Amino acid sequence: MLQNIFRAVLLTDSLVDAQRALKKLAQILDLSDGNVEELYEVFTSSQPKKLTPFILKQQLSWKEVPILEAHCSDLPGVSVEVGQARHYPLGSAAAHVDIGQANNFGVM
Repeated sequence: MLQNIFRAVLLTDSLVDAQRALKKLAQILDLSDGNVEELYEVFTSSQPKKLTPFILKQQLSWKEVPILEAHCSDLPGVSVEVGQARHYPLGSAAAHVDIGQANNFGVM
């Protein structure tokens, strides 16, 4: 089963000072200094292509989404994106069972 998730992303072309923005984002999303340093290292070492979203945090909570949206004007290039992730209602009990492929139109 697919479910919608929210994630914080950074558009790589629109940000001048990534380290400063990540520190500000850490205050908003309660990220540790270690997480900020790790994100900055991955961001600078991967050399992402222009206008490619760089995922800062997966699965934002319902509480984090409006807080981040309210601060987006202070964080150039940072936005909230909706994505999809697989969800197994029974946990790992039936996760191995292959019942087909899922797409945007239903089951194939």
